Amino acid sequence: MNWSTSAFNQPPTMDGISTLLETLSRPIELANITDMSDRWLSAIIAMSAHGAHSDNDHLRSDQGFHPLTAKHFLSNTFEGMTNDDKQAASRERANHLFRVRKLIYDLCTVLDRLSGGVTLCLHHPGATAPLTDLQPQDLSVSLYLNPRLLTDPLQCHQPIAEITQMFVEGCALPVAQSFRDARLAHGWKQELRRSSSDIPDYDSLPLVPLPSSGTGSSDFNILGRPFGCLERVISTQ
Repeated sequence: MNWSTSAFNQPPTMDGISTLLETLSRPIELANITDMSDRWLSAIIAMSAHGAHSDNDHLRSDQGFHPLTAKHFLSNTFEGMTNDDKQAASRERANHLFRVRKLIYDLCTVLDRLSGGVTLCLHHPGATAPLTDLQPQDLSVSLYLNPRLLTDPLQCHQPIAEITQMFVEGCALPVAQSFRDARLAHGWKQELRRSSSDIPDYDSLPLVPLPSSGTGSSDFNILGRPFGCLERVISTQ
């Protein structure tokens, strides 16, 4: 018996990871480690996800979504739930994606430190507020970035800003539209969310903002800018 034929072969969805946490007992050697819960959860997620990057399953589609996408968003149908319970379930789904992303960033950090090289990891979740316009300035992306790239003598602020904006315009924007089309194909409810009235001054935004988690972190949240805005900002510097 190998992993794929065992009861441990669970998808890395929120439900799949919960099943593994119930099935796999934490090693007794770790019982007295006070901060072990998050590390054990990361280990479980990594075991479930192992080999996914080369499993030849990237192009499988369920009405525009990969089947795991549909499983993730349909892990709780919300039927019969109060509004508070619905919000709590939505937060838990978002937290699961957050934990996966943090694990990826940890591994990127280790890769950079071991190799002495550099990694950029950009992510947009696909989902956006329904029934709103899709423009680059309506999107934001998560970025893993080794902070060394922003210090002397490298000072790579401009190329990082250009790469990120190119990703927003050329990748995140069409994926967000594709996600919206797939949502409609699945008949998922389209609830209009109140949009923010606070429009930032895009010309005054730094090329690369401070890390999301404070100084010393490698986790950045990058706002998309309107078409042509970044080029104008760079030309005036």
